[in-house]
Amino acid sequence: MTDHHSNQIECAHCGTSFYYELNECPNCGVNVYFPDDENNPVKRNGLLTNLVNEFRLPFAILAGWTVATVLGFSIYLPIRFAFTAPQSDLMIYIWIVLSLSLGTFAGGFVFVRIAQKAVNLGCLLVGIFGVALAILMTLNEWGSVLPLSIGTLVGWGVIVAASFWGANVADKMMKENLINDLFSQAVSHTGLYENLLAKVGHDPAVVERLIEHERQRAPK
Repeated sequence: MTDHHSNQIECAHCGTSFYYELNECPNCGVNVYFPDDENNPVKRNGLLTNLVNEFRLPFAILAGWTVATVLGFSIYLPIRFAFTAPQSDLMIYIWIVLSLSLGTFAGGFVFVRIAQKAVNLGCLLVGIFGVALAILMTLNEWGSVLPLSIGTLVGWGVIVAASFWGANVADKMMKENLINDLFSQAVSHTGLYENLLAKVGHDPAVVERLIEHERQRAPK
């Protein structure tokens, strides 16, 4: 049985395995035969990539806070002022919690999408920020902070939990996309081999000789 993996080489930069016929790594873009070329996009953008990775997490947290604030207030304010009749304190607090829960859900989602990983501390910070916004809203409504009752704590817990929920949704989406990308690459590589096999009358020995011939001709 022919070992398809013998037709592959490994990228020295990121370790991805792929068919040697490709001049560049499909994952990171490094030229296989001239990795130190000055025109290599990875080399040119190495410093920028390092800077982005260095500040990715704090920027993701800041983006999560911003999204939570904008969305939370965008939902709450129109609803709050749409009612002409006075509303009970409980109803107002429910609207505050629901609005900010949607905000922290989106904030947690954005945080993970930017950070490219689920970090509990970042999700917690987005959730706590949502609780801080809830306290500010209650101060604006009643001039004082709500007492620490079970209802108040439940509302705060919902706001924080929504952040983790949004982060979990984003994390699952990223994992699904990664699996789809890996699967599509595997199908593509297998397709190249099968296509060559069909052209030589489904003779694996001929395919191996052709591949070995091309490997010897390839730049060292």
